[in-house]
Amino acid sequence: MCKMPEPPSGANHPPRPVLNGEPGTAALVLDAKPGQVVELSSAGSTDPDGNSLQSRWWFYPEPSSSRGSIEITGADTPQARVTIPADSANQTLHIILELQDSGTRPLTRYRRAVVQVEKEQP
Repeated sequence: MCKMPEPPSGANHPPRPVLNGEPGTAALVLDAKPGQVVELSSAGSTDPDGNSLQSRWWFYPEPSSSRGSIEITGADTPQARVTIPADSANQTLHIILELQDSGTRPLTRYRRAVVQVEKEQP
């Protein structure tokens, strides 16, 4: 005998990420200067089922033009700080927010911050 699928109301639903106060799924473009610290926040993110959320931040090197290591303080917290390398002028850094709920069969959603580092002034 087949078991009937769980109704949508009893299913786990994905979290809704908010990045620096901006809801949605689009990448958030931020401007920065070499050596600057960029603040990132997942505050305001919600889960439609009321589950707790875990934030994780990481550097995505493939689409980034910077190939060096990127320091992220608070990488496993809702508030992270990214230190822009001093030698990254005129480069782009992609930082990913990974937001996972605590539901049965946890679901994860991602949000991207694209940090455009300004050119060095002559």
